[in-house]
Amino acid sequence: MDAAIEAALARKSAQSPQSAAAAEDGAETAAAEAVSATSEDPADEPAQDAPAEQDTATDQADEEEPSLAPRAPRELETDALVQDLADRLFRLGLLVERDFGLSSDRIELALGHPEMPGRLLLAVDTDGSHYVDTPSQRERDRLRAERLEAAGWATERVWSWALFIDPDGEAERIRRAVDRALRLVQAEESSDSPTGVGTIRHRLPRPQIPAGHPLSFYSSDDFDAVVEYICSDGRARLEEHLATEVRSFLGFEQRSVLLDVSVSSAIRRYQERQ
Repeated sequence: MDAAIEAALARKSAQSPQSAAAAEDGAETAAAEAVSATSEDPADEPAQDAPAEQDTATDQADEEEPSLAPRAPRELETDALVQDLADRLFRLGLLVERDFGLSSDRIELALGHPEMPGRLLLAVDTDGSHYVDTPSQRERDRLRAERLEAAGWATERVWSWALFIDPDGEAERIRRAVDRALRLVQAEESSDSPTGVGTIRHRLPRPQIPAGHPLSFYSSDDFDAVVEYICSDGRARLEEHLATEVRSFLGFEQRSVLLDVSVSSAIRRYQERQ
């Protein structure tokens, strides 16, 4: 019996290290499977795909976003009122030019009289987009009108609320302003004409400045004299048109930055003297 018990204990002692090794192998295998399962967890896949989904949504939003912002209702309403005024003035027999000019400093309504065809007399500004976009109140309410008057224009302003309340009254007021501008121009031209006929002529003698020379040939005084002479006819013109006449007077067929600066500076000096 004692010998049998000792033999059984010996066999048990021999099997214990193998069981421990098997237990350790099982634990390592379980840990490896747990790590593998964690790395392949489907719950992590949406997080990886989320940036792509966000990019797709952003691209769709960019495609759906309009390229131009819609115009404000007030701006559209003012445009409609100004167009209605232009139509009324045309039916009254006046010459009407909308959005007159080529540069950003346009005239919303430029008006002429049938007794003086081909010549514009009155510049009409409104409280539309150009008025609103001008940050300086001094520029909006005074300086722009002074520049136009120095260039030979008569000026008037109409307000959108007045066009809405009394469009016929505003049209008649503007018509009377055109008549006044016509009488003023006719009186000036008649007094300047030796025959008493209302012909267009300059109040200053033509400057003796030769044309066709390089820009370096002309001084600032030359440019000032040409601007003074051209404006002495009393015709209403925009700065861009005056600049074109100055370049033509001096024989410049090609424009350059230095030429444009010289001409615009002479025009500014003339306006400041008025």
